[in-house]
Amino acid sequence: PRLELRGRAEGRPLMSTIHQFDEQELIAVKGRPAETLSRCTHKLENGEILPLSEADKKAILLSNESLAARALRVLGIAYRLINSGQKRDARKLIWLGMVGMQDPLRPGMPELMQDFHQAGIKTIMITGDQSATAYAMANELGLAKERTMEILDSTSLEKMDPELLAGIVRKVDVFSRVSPAHKLMIVQALQSAGLVVAMTGDGVNDGPALKAADIGV
Repeated sequence: PRLELRGRAEGRPLMSTIHQFDEQELIAVKGRPAETLSRCTHKLENGEILPLSEADKKAILLSNESLAARALRVLGIAYRLINSGQKRDARKLIWLGMVGMQDPLRPGMPELMQDFHQAGIKTIMITGDQSATAYAMANELGLAKERTMEILDSTSLEKMDPELLAGIVRKVDVFSRVSPAHKLMIVQALQSAGLVVAMTGDGVNDGPALKAADIGV
């Protein structure tokens, strides 16, 4: 039985659920592989709980990059058992593994990108996916035409001066690992650079950026 759910939110890249498990409680965690792994101290291997070494962590992160490069969305999975009444802390976790999920492009999207480019419309991808996944998807789309793809990880946005951001957004094709707040920052930076921005989005986390855009779809 599930006792509690803690969803992903701004500043919390993981989702955890707490369940009654015999006389104990089970904390089940999923999220970006690197963030999930950073909270793990052990791994489950062939039914045994073993210490998680630095070599293990490097191998896991390499596997993550390999899955992401195949345009798969990757989640890290971990857990912890605690005694009832103990603090429900999603740390000191036991690593279980990764899940790679395919979210294929809709039919006709590469052709649509070509139509946009011929019309003089610059196309930019803003995604919560990690950089390797975003790069693979953008390549499938033909997002950058014949140019070299320019990707900016959202971790670089936090400390960036707004004027500097307005200067570089014109050159970026893909913004990866973005939060709702980052999406809004990017739209406003594009507008500060003198561009008319049309933004498409289908989730509640797109709301602020959709509202700020000149055209929200």
